[in-house]
Amino acid sequence: MSSATYPPASERYASGIKLNIRAHVPPEPWGPNYHSKRPDAIFVNRHDRVKFALNNPPMDPCPWEKLPPDEQEEETLIIERYIQQKQVGGSTVVVCHLEKDPSVQYIAKIYDGLDYPFLGEPGTDNEDMDCMSRADLDYALEASSYILMETRVGQGHPVVAPRYHDSWTFPLQTHRPGYPRWVRMILLEFVEGEVMQDMITQNKRVRKKKRISVLRRVIEAERHLWWNCLLSFKGSLGPSKVIIRKGGTLAFIGFTSVSLYHYFNRRVHPKHFIEGAPNKAMSPIEQYWPFQPIVEEEFTACGPWRHWLPESWVADVDLFAQWLIKTWAYSDKYQPLPVEWMFQKMFQDKRKPETRELMEKMLKGEPIT
Repeated sequence: MSSATYPPASERYASGIKLNIRAHVPPEPWGPNYHSKRPDAIFVNRHDRVKFALNNPPMDPCPWEKLPPDEQEEETLIIERYIQQKQVGGSTVVVCHLEKDPSVQYIAKIYDGLDYPFLGEPGTDNEDMDCMSRADLDYALEASSYILMETRVGQGHPVVAPRYHDSWTFPLQTHRPGYPRWVRMILLEFVEGEVMQDMITQNKRVRKKKRISVLRRVIEAERHLWWNCLLSFKGSLGPSKVIIRKGGTLAFIGFTSVSLYHYFNRRVHPKHFIEGAPNKAMSPIEQYWPFQPIVEEEFTACGPWRHWLPESWVADVDLFAQWLIKTWAYSDKYQPLPVEWMFQKMFQDKRKPETRELMEKMLKGEPIT
């Protein structure tokens, strides 16, 4: 079965499809700064995708992938609903359950190399990766991210992502009998709620108070991940990566663009090398002053959050700066603001008198209301 006749992801992973899945240990993230070496990219021109996938299987094949079916421990997963597959290539997302317990739903993220772009195809970025390497890296980053977050849930830390239900692999039959094509997958808690970006796109009316409350929780969750899980979104955190659960709590999704300092080959996270620093994350006031880490995705005053924030904040970033101060000025969850930084932001940034007044109160330790 060549790629020309191979069904698209929406058919390959349609409702009712059964997959025989087996537990798999994901590879560590790889690339610049990481311990693990990135595999060499393979450039092909109009290569048959199925043949390419067979010749270049996913990283870290398990020994039992070559065992007879009767010697392999496996679960049967049944797909209930296909949700999405990125337009230019990426993981496929489906709602599913295990045959042994249909009452429990999961979200499966499937990293099928056939759905990723070949090296040099239109619409791809400048990363020197072939389609199988791209699928491997997404799998490694997301599985490792969820594992890091999951290990901290039982230590009194907040749940900031869907619960992780392990990583898996499964075979798909090909045109070559006896030569299945292996695909990687992770299982996640099925979260009932709405993606913030969908609420924006559908022009849903959300009260200003709720918008601000959600933004506060997003920022505090991001600070938690940065400090306690050594995970950075590198400016990629936006409404498309946040679900508001039915109960009002948040869940972050989408970890293919993160940096995981736990796996780095050098000590670059401040938790590792700043001598005598408080064992706390940098204050949201300093980190987000104003809209600092979210301007990278779009050339707007507040990046991807523009349509979630109150319009008055978009028009006047000093209002956002004042909210940051009033919210976290004396929070003991974060490092104290450096005095030098406060002086710089008061005068070099040419903040409005109201903002400077609040900062002066912080310097003096006076109450802020």
